[in-house]
Amino acid sequence: MKRILVGLILLAGNALAQNIVRPQRFTVTSIGGQVDLWDTGSSRWLPCIDGSQCGTGSLFATRESSSVQLTFEPAVMITAKENSRVKLNNFLVNENKKMIRMQIALEKGDFDVKTSGLQNITLFLTLNTPVAVLQIHSAEASIHVSSDSTVVNVKNGELKAENRSSQIKAAVREKFSAVVTGKTPEVVVESLSGVELLQNADSKEPTIAILSIQSSGVSKGNASNVANYVAEKYQEVSSNSRVLYLDDIREMLRVENSEGMLDCFTDSCISRIGGVLGADLVIIGNLGQVGKNFLFSLKLIDVTRDKTLSRITKTVESDVGLILNEIPGMVNKLANAQELIKPAKPAASETAGGKTAVSPFSEKEVWVNGGTFYMGLDFDGKSFDALPVHTVSVSGFYLDKYEVTRAEFEKVMGVNPSSSRGCEKCPVENVTWDEADQYCRKLGKRLPSEAEWEYACRAGTTSKFHYGDVLSGEMANFDSKSSFGGVPATTPRKRSIPVGEFKPNAWGLHDMHGNVAEWCYDWYDAAYYGNSPDKNPKGPGDGKLKVVRGGSWNGAATTLFSGKRFAYNPQMRLSSIGFRCAKDDYGNK
Repeated sequence: MKRILVGLILLAGNALAQNIVRPQRFTVTSIGGQVDLWDTGSSRWLPCIDGSQCGTGSLFATRESSSVQLTFEPAVMITAKENSRVKLNNFLVNENKKMIRMQIALEKGDFDVKTSGLQNITLFLTLNTPVAVLQIHSAEASIHVSSDSTVVNVKNGELKAENRSSQIKAAVREKFSAVVTGKTPEVVVESLSGVELLQNADSKEPTIAILSIQSSGVSKGNASNVANYVAEKYQEVSSNSRVLYLDDIREMLRVENSEGMLDCFTDSCISRIGGVLGADLVIIGNLGQVGKNFLFSLKLIDVTRDKTLSRITKTVESDVGLILNEIPGMVNKLANAQELIKPAKPAASETAGGKTAVSPFSEKEVWVNGGTFYMGLDFDGKSFDALPVHTVSVSGFYLDKYEVTRAEFEKVMGVNPSSSRGCEKCPVENVTWDEADQYCRKLGKRLPSEAEWEYACRAGTTSKFHYGDVLSGEMANFDSKSSFGGVPATTPRKRSIPVGEFKPNAWGLHDMHGNVAEWCYDWYDAAYYGNSPDKNPKGPGDGKLKVVRGGSWNGAATTLFSGKRFAYNPQMRLSSIGFRCAKDDYGNK
């Protein structure tokens, strides 16, 4: 039976259970040729005789025609071949919880790594290289490491590879390889047998971690009880799961010197904790109180793609204990939603001969389900071009999660036209419509239509913004001296900032309001809404101006309305205009 790993972190509590913890035992089971050990006392290399003097922090180096085999009881064997260097970092064994946590640095050379799945023992092995982070629970692999690349061939099992520079992650399964370099922000996954990745992509169950129950207005004891009950019910629903409770996760993060992340609820913290666990999916929750009512919500997140798969919220009156009655049904829905995780479908231009680049261009897209919405904006006393408000239906499509960054644009187009230098993660701007269109086409994509853009921005809302009818400088990057909806004004940033700094909308899209405005595909016509098609409108057949949406860092809050329209000469370059790309789902047509 396949096993799913499930971890539970309670972010509301601070007590750490006392566990029996000891260093991980290991032995040097074989030495061939000349193997040296770095002696920190004398700051020089000494011959490694039998490894008895080795422990945490030991650094081994093999010379020509040499090798060393390290066996970590009871589950891990690592062989460093000639001209290799390996450092043993953190090791932890929790006797009570039967958990092993290991961190090893593969600094250069060639290595064979073999881990064994053991009943009732959970292994967390992290292999750090100069350009990649590898997470392993149970796998057999050969690894080549240099200063600017890491190549992994997986013989059995599965591991996860992450590009350090871009934090792009990919699952690498049996009979597949991964290539990570420091020069490109991607993880290239390739079949070792010539079979395309998509034919074998669903062969493994995902790893799941139930990360957090954040409490607001509820005692830590009550929050802890609710968290434990969620874990118990998930284990019942998914009988092949293993649940880790708060003290287990705290031990792991303490070894990483990262225990403070338990008090951090941002996407980056969640992603990093998920990475420590080697998780595909995480579940986070919130337990709060409004008056006499208690609200409990759970959210299922695909960590690899940084995408929310499911949200569930329940409300009970008067007694927080009644939340327990709602948990079994909520957990059932999340367990079903776990089936939504599928390997990302790369664009045709990214796949050839069984090779797939897991890159910012394929992994940072959001699938937008088709639907019908009210398009337009009630008369604001100034402009008529967003009238009448009318119903529009759009088909499903992919949309970039973030605005295209300066680094991404330069990688594809060879130039960075932005009005200032630095900040590679800031959105590219100062681009013409034609340059934005050309960039998207080079990636097998296109600019979104105006209707697609507004539908995705609204994410099911009918309010002024996807946040509601208020907007402050804590929600978006704009001229926040002119905040909207009665919220306090703040000091404006007066420039664009790195993408993804604010919370996404309900569909996982960032910076749909502000930062930079965004080119759309359509020609602009102020009267177009009066006679536009009600399904997949693409704008007029021609014109002189192109549609721009979303508002920018130098615009007032009223220019950031979801339905607000702007238009510019397509050859115009402004420090306030950038773009993001869309893509059709050709495989489902």
